[in-house]
This record gives sequence, structure tokens and C-alpha cells, in this order.
Amino acid sequence: MHRRTALGLGTSLGAALALPALRPARAQEMTLRLHHFLPAVSNVHRFFLQPWAQKVAAESQGKLKIQIFPAMQLGGAPPQLFDQARDGVADIIWTLPGNTPAASRRSRSSSCPSSRTSGRS
Repeated sequence: MHRRTALGLGTSLGAALALPALRPARAQEMTLRLHHFLPAVSNVHRFFLQPWAQKVAAESQGKLKIQIFPAMQLGGAPPQLFDQARDGVADIIWTLPGNTPAASRRSRSSSCPSSRTSGRS
């Protein structure tokens, strides 16, 4: 076998093996965990978070689902929700900016005007 023929066969074989990788990947189903501190009977849970999760599932044709964990079912306390999202315990959180003042310094001045650290009013 000539060297060019061997190189040609090797290149063809390499291209044939790479073809499956070039096809568009099918979207995999994914479930995101939404964690919040409110009880399951709260208005936010029933009339905002649940309908939103259902809408996400419907518009993604079931490929993206959101599993809701109300009332701190994944553990911890409300001030720890931000850390839980950062650490991967939850993918999405519903919390109040006042629960995590270190993570939301900019919003602190609007929720508690007397907490400003500058001398300006």
C-alpha cells in the first residue's frame, strides 16, 4: 500500500469517526431544584412559583423541569439560601435581599435606609 493511500484511508476513517460528534446533540431533560422558605400554601408558592415552573416545563416541551422545595425542605435556614445556590444545593432560590445582606449590599439601602455606611443622605 502506498503511503498516500494509507494517509487517505486514515483521514477518511478519522472523518467518519468524527461525524457523530458533528451532529446536533439532542437536548437532554434537566430538572432544576428551586428552594424557598415560604410554606407550600403561601400565595407566592401557589400563584407565582408553581405556575412559573409549569410554564417553563410546557414551553420547553418537558425538557426543562423545575422541582420546587418549599419551607426549607432541603435544609438550612432562610439566610443560607444564597449560599445553597452558590454551593449547588439548589439551582434556583427565592429569598429576600434582607436575608443575605452581604450578598445584596446595593439593595440594602433601599430596604433599610438607616443602614447606609456613607455620610451622605
